[in-house]
Amino acid sequence: MRLSVSPEDVFHMLPFPLTTSGVEAAGKTAKSAIVDHLISFWMEYVVNYRSPGHEFKDDQVVNVLRENGHEEAAKKYLHSVKDVPAS
Repeated sequence: MRLSVSPEDVFHMLPFPLTTSGVEAAGKTAKSAIVDHLISFWMEYVVNYRSPGHEFKDDQVVNVLRENGHEEAAKKYLHSVKDVPAS
């Protein structure tokens, strides 16, 4: 994936399972694992996007997650960046 695509746009391209999809029949655990995997992929994209000098701030990461119903992922992210020393 080209790193010129904004992380927010990439997030909206990811195939998150809907509650009415076939994943619902597989159960909450399977759905959660899929969502966790997609969010991990997206977070890797954010890190790579930032590397060549593109800007996507931590508050933007949290906002994208929260606006799309991923409160727990937003909380985990905030806790992880809280523990990283400033450079």
